[in-house]
Amino acid sequence: MAITFGLYRKREKKLILFVVIILVVGGVIIGVILAQKQAPRLFLEAEVTKPEPPKINWQTLADPRIEKLQPLIQMPSLTETEKSGRENPFLPY
Repeated sequence: MAITFGLYRKREKKLILFVVIILVVGGVIIGVILAQKQAPRLFLEAEVTKPEPPKINWQTLADPRIEKLQPLIQMPSLTETEKSGRENPFLPY
């Protein structure tokens, strides 16, 4: 009994054609669904109001606790003999 490959090739062609048609129809349906959704707007239509100026309570500076505060000590600057950091900070320890 001879095996005819022509029959299988016809089935393959029909199957490929069927899959392509299903993919095209599915793509069209998904495209229509996505097109119905509104695209994000690039510019907002909301009106931007000018911010109010800050309100400073100057009476806080008259508080005696503020007068007791000490100024921050400044960090000493690094001299040329001291190295800051590592030579290659990306290498693991």
